[in-house]
Amino acid sequence: MWASTDHSHLLWVHTVHEKDQIDLFVNSPHPHCQFVNSPHPQSITANDQSMPTNRTAQAQYGNPIKTDHGESRRASFTVACMTSHQPSQSAIKQLQRRVTSAHDWIPDQPGAWAMALLPSIAGVIIGGANITTLWLLAAWILCYCVQFTAARWMKSHYARRYAPPVLIYTVLLALVGLPFVIIHPGILRWAPLYIVLAAASFAAAWLRRERSLWGNAVAIVAACIMTTIIISFAGPQISCAPQIAACLAHARAEFDQFARHLPTIATWWSPLALPAIGIIASVMFALEQFGSVLFVKTMIRERGNRTYQWASWLWHAVLFGIAILASLFSLGWITAIPVIVTNLWLLARAIALPILARRRTIKPIVTGMVEMVSSLLIFVTVIVIL
Repeated sequence: MWASTDHSHLLWVHTVHEKDQIDLFVNSPHPHCQFVNSPHPQSITANDQSMPTNRTAQAQYGNPIKTDHGESRRASFTVACMTSHQPSQSAIKQLQRRVTSAHDWIPDQPGAWAMALLPSIAGVIIGGANITTLWLLAAWILCYCVQFTAARWMKSHYARRYAPPVLIYTVLLALVGLPFVIIHPGILRWAPLYIVLAAASFAAAWLRRERSLWGNAVAIVAACIMTTIIISFAGPQISCAPQIAACLAHARAEFDQFARHLPTIATWWSPLALPAIGIIASVMFALEQFGSVLFVKTMIRERGNRTYQWASWLWHAVLFGIAILASLFSLGWITAIPVIVTNLWLLARAIALPILARRRTIKPIVTGMVEMVSSLLIFVTVIVIL
């Protein structure tokens, strides 16, 4: 975008959506490039003194933007380059094109890995590790990699650098997943739900709202339901394979006999397809993970926002109350202890850290490490009580 601000200078404004694209400008032919934290680019005068200097990083040093609280800002920002001439199309393409790096292949947020994979790993442990559950876990890991890379590709509005990881992970998922579907067609019972979740996730990425509450909720539901799915495939009698085999056997006779023995809703959604222990584990993971989302927002993106703070406190207080009631009426005291201790820890950190952050800066890495501990506590608690 071009904005003429006076008769002697023009501003070259270009929007960048990832922190790791900053190094594109290290060897820029325009040495006066500045990164300006602005989600909506506006015309900026050549000698504009209103730009917040504490949120500006010089491009020639390749430094990421730092917010007032010291964390690296990963949202979109604007690059304003002082130049006396319009850049060529090749220069613009050079800015938009970048070689795919290792960061484009692997999610760089350990907390996201924990939230996506711990429910599935718990399903393998609770249901029992066998070829089917481990195979399904591997397929889910590839699903997560496809979702992560495809969401980043869509968020960049199909930037070329993000395409190779999407293609490779999709091929790997097809190689791993299609044989599983052929052998265990009962997995297709979950296809409609995950089609909706995938569409919502990619819509959030396209709109750059994947960090919104509804975007987080979509990710949580997709990850936590995997506990139930994996447990439902822990035994051969659960996967609907015998019913499907019987159906195909009848089909060899006549078409009308085949029609009479088509899989019914009871075939696809038998009681074994929704094991109670899996549903309980999925609900526990979902409730705790949404509380984690609220807590992290009070520490970083919504720091100082009293609405989010009270929502987080209320959510964790309700969870602690549920843990107490479950301990009194449903759980024995031996299994109740880890439930109470875990929820007490979650409530304490949700209250104490935001209050502490009012008086001193708490780096995002500290919040991330606290949540790693919280995720592991939840994981161990689910395994112990189930």
